[in-house]
Amino acid sequence: MEYDEQQRDIILRIISLLTASAEWMRAEEGTEDEEDDLSRLGLVGDLVKEVLPAVEIPEGTAVSDLGAVIGEQMSHALTRLAAGFVFAWSELAEVHDEGRGDISSADVLRELALEVEARRG
Repeated sequence: MEYDEQQRDIILRIISLLTASAEWMRAEEGTEDEEDDLSRLGLVGDLVKEVLPAVEIPEGTAVSDLGAVIGEQMSHALTRLAAGFVFAWSELAEVHDEGRGDISSADVLRELALEVEARRG
């Protein structure tokens, strides 16, 4: 996959989030509390805030046109975010489909992060 600096940063953040979420899921049941949940949601929220641009509504925009204006400004960022998740998922799925029991999902994500970082120009 070819990507620019912004997409590379998005992919690295997604990999970090996926790695953290795997750790959350492996944590013993019953040890979670509301504070942990809020912290986890905060990490997801941080990613969304970093990726999505501030929306600028031109002066005089009709209320009926707001959806189109917002959609146009958000579509590129949402596409980048979705593409990053699809890329990471496809890499994990490939290892799974090959039946590789010798490597964990965390290892796959770590290797993927190193590959993405190595392509930094």
